[in-house]
Amino acid sequence: MSLNHVSYWENGDWHHVTVKEASEKSHCHTIRANEKRLLCDLCNHFVTLSVGKVRDPYFKHSKGDIDKNCPERSKQALFTLPTHFAGLKIVIDKEQKFHLELVLPHAANPGLSKYKNLGIYHKHHKKIQKIAPVKIDPNNFSTKVNLGSTVANKYTLYNDLPDHSDKIADFETLQSKYLIFRSSDGMRVNLGGELNPNNEYIVLTTKNSFTYPGINEKLLVHSNGWNVFQISFDTHFGPNKLRPFLQINDLGNDAGIDYRITKNVADVDLIWPEHFKNEDGISYLGDTLYLYKHGQAWLDYAPRTNKRPNLDQDRLLQLFENPQLFTLKPNDNNGMVVAYGRNTNDIANYKQFIPTYQASEQSKNDLSLKPYTKEHHHYIKPLYNATLKQYMGKFEVSSQSLEANKPFCLPNLVADSSLKVFYGADCVFSQTAKISKPQSKPSQSQPSIIDKSSANNDQSRLNDSELLNLLKRQIGEATTFTIVSNRLKRSLTDYPTTYQWVCSQARQQNITIKAKNILNKIVNGEYY
Repeated sequence: MSLNHVSYWENGDWHHVTVKEASEKSHCHTIRANEKRLLCDLCNHFVTLSVGKVRDPYFKHSKGDIDKNCPERSKQALFTLPTHFAGLKIVIDKEQKFHLELVLPHAANPGLSKYKNLGIYHKHHKKIQKIAPVKIDPNNFSTKVNLGSTVANKYTLYNDLPDHSDKIADFETLQSKYLIFRSSDGMRVNLGGELNPNNEYIVLTTKNSFTYPGINEKLLVHSNGWNVFQISFDTHFGPNKLRPFLQINDLGNDAGIDYRITKNVADVDLIWPEHFKNEDGISYLGDTLYLYKHGQAWLDYAPRTNKRPNLDQDRLLQLFENPQLFTLKPNDNNGMVVAYGRNTNDIANYKQFIPTYQASEQSKNDLSLKPYTKEHHHYIKPLYNATLKQYMGKFEVSSQSLEANKPFCLPNLVADSSLKVFYGADCVFSQTAKISKPQSKPSQSQPSIIDKSSANNDQSRLNDSELLNLLKRQIGEATTFTIVSNRLKRSLTDYPTTYQWVCSQARQQNITIKAKNILNKIVNGEYY
């Protein structure tokens, strides 16, 4: 069967190309796979444009490809996108050891909860051995299976019955002496995937080093014959010197799979409605999801039920090439997965979207939150995952996550402090403690203005360490800061540690804009 899904490397990125267009670009000359200019969009292998005198030009795979499961190698009329998704994750613990986790999003595997004796197996010394049992908790949005330090090319999920075992699904990583993971979340980058030179990655290998021009390496873990390196791209190396491909040495040119180095890494962003990240995925408020896909990638989505309305295969094919905004109406209160990636045989990237309302009839979509009293303390019980933020005056001093449907005891507020509870970006509850005027005593005259020197004893003021921590937490864009004015020095008389930190920032000649704004308010007497 001829290849119809091929991209051409041009101007630092891949672009879908037809046989006729590729032939025109090559001036009717053959383009070989080892030139790395043509890439199969379905299996990530480099392909050849064959131009001869007898038959018309055509694309073809190489016999030495490491993975021969490309849908267009077979004679089927159309390929189908996978219906099972799993992600491989690396975890490095405090003891400087690593283990792998297999992450099974329930929305992509809706039938797993019916099995009682699931287990993960792998092939070791030509024998299939069990690695770990799998316990599906229907209350969670995904199941994470600890694989230990076992590194296999394929993991198989079985349902273990008393007299035999039924295979449920295979999760392949393909043969390689290197596995690359994202540092941000530990998830694996599938073989032949994209690496953003602005990001850091983790490399798991049996090799003693990971050397490559323009890449810095740092050894994190050495355990059980494996080395774990953290790599970053040298920004001083220059984009013209950094090669566009990261070739894995043990595969060789004939294997035809390399990692691509490009800033145009495929991803999917949730644009609307209001949403916030948690450990399981992205929680959102509302019904319709507005998603923006950028970079070249295939897309598929899986609601927890088996129904897949509003997004058919034809539309998925149209979404591959260009950045596009599209909508999903999951009609499913149990969450969904959107998977994306170039290789349809090995989709390792996905995002889990979790609706934050599961009792719309009871709440009537009302996001308000009412406190209640128990044992002389005020409690709240958020319907959804929430965020509690505390403030002193206008400034945020702490933030913590609240779990849905779990009671939380509200902290006591001191004068001029407040707290707010958010569902995503919506403030659904707030409480403020105002400064009460002290009652005048006959023996004393009540001053009309509070003396600044006595204000430091007021509970509404931050102490030295609290103010220092507040300033250090202000991140973002920096600005020039070279002089500590006399007014600021006098204002920080009772804050010696904070004053030392401010002087150190002046020596470094920069400070964040947010921290400088706080210092300006202190000088103006608005905030201590």
